[in-house]
Amino acid sequence: RRTVRLGVLTKTSKRCRRLFPSGVMPQATWGHSAIGFSPCALRRVRRLASAATGISSSGKCATTAIFLAFGPVGDPAIQCVKSQVSTWLYLWHDSGISHADLRTAWRACYNHVVVDGRPLWQRVRGHIGATIAMLIGHGWDVRFPELWFDPHGDGWKLHADGRSDALMT
Repeated sequence: RRTVRLGVLTKTSKRCRRLFPSGVMPQATWGHSAIGFSPCALRRVRRLASAATGISSSGKCATTAIFLAFGPVGDPAIQCVKSQVSTWLYLWHDSGISHADLRTAWRACYNHVVVDGRPLWQRVRGHIGATIAMLIGHGWDVRFPELWFDPHGDGWKLHADGRSDALMT
């Protein structure tokens, strides 16, 4: 409802678009870094963002509308992925939890959430499972918590001291 009203306002004044990132977006994405967003939930949030742009032509491209209205980092899909990975990096580097315990938890979550190389969102419980499912859904290989391979096959290593290296394969 809030987004529909914002879309109506935005049609009269484009300045009302500023209300989406500061009002609707935080409400719609609250808690996502702890529980994750399935692809279906992320599509719903992107629809909200698209509706809030005030661009109402039929057949519009949601990605283009969101980009034009909110800029390159205003897309909820980008913000949610960034937030999910940032929270994992905090857990890995700064939380005080031992890396051995995090590796054990990662392995257990990976084995529970990933079946035949695909994430099962209905099995996701908690941040680690959400991070694994989200990255695998984007084509990453994340069998280990500190070594990830992107869809192009390039490796990324997280070090205990907070550094990360790109490993070209």
